[in-house]
Amino acid sequence: MLLFHSCTTCLLGVAMSAVAFSRLNFLYQAIEELVSSGIKGKLALIHSYCKSFAQIAEKKVLRLDPTIRRRICKKCVILLIPGVTAIVRHRSKRQKHKVVTCQLCGTMRKYYDLSGKSFSIESNTATGNG
Repeated sequence: MLLFHSCTTCLLGVAMSAVAFSRLNFLYQAIEELVSSGIKGKLALIHSYCKSFAQIAEKKVLRLDPTIRRRICKKCVILLIPGVTAIVRHRSKRQKHKVVTCQLCGTMRKYYDLSGKSFSIESNTATGNG
């Protein structure tokens, strides 16, 4: 069973999405490295990389992994790393959830634990490091 038609347009689309994913992977790793090394004096560069990351993903209509989507602030478009650019609080009132607060713009997001599985914005599974 073929997942794509054998026409050149579809094959070109597969190649283009592979190029887009490799570009997104590079940008994500570059952003993570810049943020982890310290954001003082690099905020404009980090913001530009994050904006490029979001634009490529939106333009190519790519479905990103939820762990990656949770690590990008919706308002100021910056990578959320706990302790550096974000504050993560674990709450258990009513339902277990995490509250992630962006330290740059103050945006708060809740992530509910509905399935009982572990969920994390701290995991490095998206980059292949852990």
